[in-house]
Amino acid sequence: MRRFVGTFESSKTFGFVTPDNTKLTQDIFVPKKFFHGAKTGSKVVVKITKWPESRRNAEGDVVEVLGKIGEPGVDVLSVMRQYELSETFPEDVQAAADAVEQEPSPEEYRGRADRRDLPIVTVDGDDSKDLDDGVYARRNADGSYFLGVYIADVSWYVRENQPLDREAYERGTSVYLVDRVIPMLPKELSNGICSLNAGVDRLSMACEMQISPEGELTSYEILPTVIHVYRRLTYNIVNKVLVGKEEPFLSDNHDIHDMLTTLSGLRDVLKAKRHRRGSIDFDLPEVKVKLDEKGHPVALIKREGSLAESIIEECMLAANETVARHMDTKHLPFMYRVHEQPTTEKIERLNNLLGAFGLFVRQDEAGQIQPMDVQKVLEKVEGHPEERIISTVALRSMQQARYSDMSLGHFGLAARYYTHFTSPIRRYPDLIVHRLLRETFATGSIPAERQEKLRQLLPETADHASQRERVAVEAERETTDMKKIEYMAQFVGEEFDGVISGVTAFGLFVELDNGVEGPGPCIDDGQ
Repeated sequence: MRRFVGTFESSKTFGFVTPDNTKLTQDIFVPKKFFHGAKTGSKVVVKITKWPESRRNAEGDVVEVLGKIGEPGVDVLSVMRQYELSETFPEDVQAAADAVEQEPSPEEYRGRADRRDLPIVTVDGDDSKDLDDGVYARRNADGSYFLGVYIADVSWYVRENQPLDREAYERGTSVYLVDRVIPMLPKELSNGICSLNAGVDRLSMACEMQISPEGELTSYEILPTVIHVYRRLTYNIVNKVLVGKEEPFLSDNHDIHDMLTTLSGLRDVLKAKRHRRGSIDFDLPEVKVKLDEKGHPVALIKREGSLAESIIEECMLAANETVARHMDTKHLPFMYRVHEQPTTEKIERLNNLLGAFGLFVRQDEAGQIQPMDVQKVLEKVEGHPEERIISTVALRSMQQARYSDMSLGHFGLAARYYTHFTSPIRRYPDLIVHRLLRETFATGSIPAERQEKLRQLLPETADHASQRERVAVEAERETTDMKKIEYMAQFVGEEFDGVISGVTAFGLFVELDNGVEGPGPCIDDGQ
């Protein structure tokens, strides 16, 4: 890495950049001829021209002036440059996107199952524009369910080793910053031809499942389809129909009310099945920062999970598991989403905390634990004052989920098979999953020579995708935390009630009701 973001200060003959990256402990010296318009108080991008030697500072060249500290958007732009995130695409990539058709042609329907007669709906956030999953469900006469999950067929438009594919690989994922989205694919695809917009034909990859009244998969088919989304719904609308039973939402959706009710019932049986096998649900609220038109935070909104979000989550989990099992049992090269056992050290740390509350997570002779045991602990503390700290520490005890060419299962979901199939517009591994599925459609397998090549490529692709995911998470967290700090600055000196959310050697972490968390002083109350 040779470029860094920082704050510029100048004198008559030279300047210094203080890096935002705290791992760099020294300022970067900038000769006057390399100021390039930077002034004291500017946020800049500086390129290192000479690395530090003995007691001398690194030297650099200001390659971009982002603006003055405090100007609208400069803070988020600084994070984007720090993580090398760009809203624009290289010329050849943008040209390829511009050349993509904006409506599928009837010739492309050949070889696809026609599902345009099904009242498929999309359910997303109010402001979502990249709609990559649609659902349809019905109850069968015997009480079982049919569930169709229809995913944007991005791999039809983004072909291997072409400019769009190479750029999507490099980006790895769309990044959802506090005030903008950095898409993996240009908007001509992400919001256009690939997005499952209502009222138009779209190409999709489908996972159609028959599910027993107890939530068990009895049969399935994975196939390319053409669909025509019947209605674009939001989580808000579905909740008002199913939970609030509010008008005019009930009347507006009376024609699909039975299907939405069926989806809700199916959600219940799928969730119950996961619970029976030990799946862990960390119901920790998410804090969304509301910004004004200048990018200043005006409110912190605590978002709890809703019924509508849970319905879509259960549908996507079912499809992801089905696709992973399908490919693993074929013993073909594939991309999995894996979540491994917590480390022994983290289990011990969790048990140290649990011991203070008379609780314990049992380990077997090999030092391993079962998801079911973690689930039981979380259920025991539900509704109690210690619930928050135990849930937080239990979550931090988990390994980080990652991508792999090996089918290692998903500890948190207590799932033997798992992959990411449902978001190819915004995640590169899902695009790979679609591609590999497509290669099996003609014969049910993949030629031996191609399999060998894939087995060499996939481990590196999985590692790269995992790294890009971590970069995205860090950038998203940094911009959100930045705005939380800016919001809370107005309350300096005021007192708030909070809950202890963490304990470290240097003190406590306290979380306020609005979701803001930070280190708090240790206060000796004599107890």
